[in-house]
Amino acid sequence: MLALSVLSPVSAQVGGEPLHLSFPEKPPLYFGNGSGVARGTLIEPLRQRGPAAGLRLSFEQRPPKRILAEIEANQSAMCSLGWFKNAERERFAKFSRPLYRDRGMLVVSALPVSTYAGVSSLSQLLARGAWRLGAVSGISYGAEIDAILSAHPTMLERPTVTSEQLLRMVVSGRMPLALVTEEELNWFLKHEAGDTRLARLPLSDLPRQGSQRYIMCSLKTPDALLKRIDAMIGDGLVPGQN
Repeated sequence: MLALSVLSPVSAQVGGEPLHLSFPEKPPLYFGNGSGVARGTLIEPLRQRGPAAGLRLSFEQRPPKRILAEIEANQSAMCSLGWFKNAERERFAKFSRPLYRDRGMLVVSALPVSTYAGVSSLSQLLARGAWRLGAVSGISYGAEIDAILSAHPTMLERPTVTSEQLLRMVVSGRMPLALVTEEELNWFLKHEAGDTRLARLPLSDLPRQGSQRYIMCSLKTPDALLKRIDAMIGDGLVPGQN
């Protein structure tokens, strides 16, 4: 994944405390549009709200594993957009107020749902040992799903790809199943899949409500800056999705 360093329009304004936000590629929430500009459902509200909170924003697209490693190393103050909060990360990072709540996680396949007859949960699907599940390397899927995945490590494929690339692998037949958010699937079907039909498996142990996303910062990030970030976020960036 290529790094994308982008100054938003507000970052050129005079005044305000600079805030550089890295982000992993995750359309439609945050992504590079191919012409050197960061875009997404969460990028645009931040651009609009930054000046009122006294912040000058810039954005940089980076691989998720690198972001996590640098925040954990805590060599400087740095922040990244759109992460789940869990106990492991709270040991080495500070978190903002919630930005957004995902609509939910899905397991999808290019094969008919009838292929998985008799399977009613993600745990059961993985325990069968018949189909490997694709999940992006280096990211969390929320505490409940992470616990299920950790119980069946031999049935997982964790390539270092984006969710879009993971879905392409399913469409091409290189991966039988993929774990993605509802937002990611809808984006893919609209922009890339064409006439491809992807089946959603009705699995009872996938949480009905998605996890909340936050801005995650290194421990060296000043609390005063976190207060400005929280003021910018307010009650969330997307009405009804928090």
